Amino acid sequence: RRSMSSGARIRRREAQEPSDTVRDNLRLALSGSVANLEDRQKAVERLCDLALPPDASEGAEDALYEVLQVTSLSGHAELREDAEDALRKLWHASGDAAIDESLQQGMSLLNKDQHEQAIVIFSSIIEKAPWFAEGWNKRATARFLLHDYDRSIADCNKVLELKPRHFGCLAGLGMCHQALDREQQAIEAFRRASEVHPGMDNLREH
Repeated sequence: RRSMSSGARIRRREAQEPSDTVRDNLRLALSGSVANLEDRQKAVERLCDLALPPDASEGAEDALYEVLQVTSLSGHAELREDAEDALRKLWHASGDAAIDESLQQGMSLLNKDQHEQAIVIFSSIIEKAPWFAEGWNKRATARFLLHDYDRSIADCNKVLELKPRHFGCLAGLGMCHQALDREQQAIEAFRRASEVHPGMDNLREH
C-alpha cells in the first residue's frame, strides 16, 4: 500500500497543468453572482474529491487554497468554511485505508485526553508512512498538549517540509513558540498562517 501511495505521488508530479475539470470547478466556485451558493459549494466538493489521494488531479489542492484565500478576503464565510473543511479532509487522507484508520484511532485517543497512547499510534504511522504529513502533525498536537513544546516544534517543522501551506500546523507552531515566550517566532508563524488562510478564526486571538 505504501508503494501505491508513492506511485500516486509520482503520477501527480508527471502531470504539468490542472485538468479542465479542475479549472472549470475553480471558476464556478469563484463565480460570484453568476452562480448560486449551492452550485459554488458543490464545485468546492468536487475539487476536494479531485484532490483526494491516491489519484489526485493536478492542481485540485492548489485550487482549494485559492478558493480559501479569495473567499476569506471577500467575506464569503460559508464558502470559506467549505474550502477549509475540504483541505482538512485532504490532510487526513493518505490514500491508504489502513493508515487512515490508524490516524482516526489516534485522533480518538487525543479526544479522550489519552495523549501518550495517541503518540504511540502517530509514531507508528510516521514509521510506516513518513511522507504522510498528518501523522507528524497529530503527534505535534499530542506533544503540545503534554507541554512538550520543543519536540512538538520539531514535528511541526517536518509537517511544513511536506505541506508548507498547512495553516493548522503553522498556527500550532505559533502556539508552541508562544508557550515558550518566543514572541518573534510566534508572530512569524501566525503571520505565515494568516498569509495562507486570511480568514482563520483563532488567529484573531493572537
